[in-house]
Amino acid sequence: MALRSWGEREYDDNAVGVGESTVNPSSSAGSSVEDSGWVARVSVRSSTSFPLFSPPPSWHAETTGLQALLPGRTYALTFTGPREGWDPYDGHVYFTADDLASLGPGQVWADGRAMNRDAFDELVDEKC
Repeated sequence: MALRSWGEREYDDNAVGVGESTVNPSSSAGSSVEDSGWVARVSVRSSTSFPLFSPPPSWHAETTGLQALLPGRTYALTFTGPREGWDPYDGHVYFTADDLASLGPGQVWADGRAMNRDAFDELVDEKC
């Protein structure tokens, strides 16, 4: 599971997918002190809730930069489901600080838009 971020100038239009190079290493922007995020090599087998920049301590997450939503950055929260016994799944959601600030009570951000929990459940049913 990971939370990564990049600025507009760092984005590589040729990136193929989540977990692949979304930051262009040849960019003059290079790594930025504005980067924020974390990576945890953990197997989560049930639903888990936690503040975005505070994964559970038992995950031993490796953090990068300031642990806060920063303006002008795009974030990707990614996860991989269990691989044993049934069909594996991977998930990802992309968002900005403005996207999350636009959420109303009871809304979630998924598929590039705000939606209520019922719409989210329907989206999940369609995608899975």
